[in-house]
Amino acid sequence: RKRKMQGTESVFRRLLRQEWLQVNKRLFVLFYVVGILSLATCCARVSIPLRTVPLHVLLLLHLGRRVIECLCVHVWHPSGTMHVLGLVLGLVYYIMLPFAFIRFPCRESSICNLIKHRLGGVLVDCGAAKTTVISSELPIRQYAVVLLVSLLNLLAQYQQHIHHKILAKLRKRGVDRTYSIPRGCCFHYLSSPHYW
Repeated sequence: RKRKMQGTESVFRRLLRQEWLQVNKRLFVLFYVVGILSLATCCARVSIPLRTVPLHVLLLLHLGRRVIECLCVHVWHPSGTMHVLGLVLGLVYYIMLPFAFIRFPCRESSICNLIKHRLGGVLVDCGAAKTTVISSELPIRQYAVVLLVSLLNLLAQYQQHIHHKILAKLRKRGVDRTYSIPRGCCFHYLSSPHYW
């Protein structure tokens, strides 16, 4: 039985390593283009609450910036590949991502009540007959949180862009297509600060 499992595992591993299942890493840009299209579709088809607009704007900024980086900043290795399953997973992720910010109605249940009491009902819509429960006690606090989170997101996006530029400078276009060890900014502390 153990040999049979090992044989199945090796077949699976060999299948994953098949060259015809590899696609060029330049297709990374598809993730972000599909994300923009999915975001546009989401906003066009679903009623977006006003308080989630900043989230959608930040997502649009991120996706647009990544498209520009993929096309203009990255220096792709000509033989750089990723597995087709990684491509499919990334596409599914970016298709679904805009819908993560949409609130969907839930029925009156203990979990719905728990969320209402724990979060003050900020993002909960319990039932079609009831209106959305929005905590009106501290609207200034909610705006302050949105502003703080937005600023942190913009700072993180800027840092990611800086780190992608550092990585791109390590590989000169048309000359040397290998990386050396990156230096500067957060590379002193992390191996991949562009994905933190």
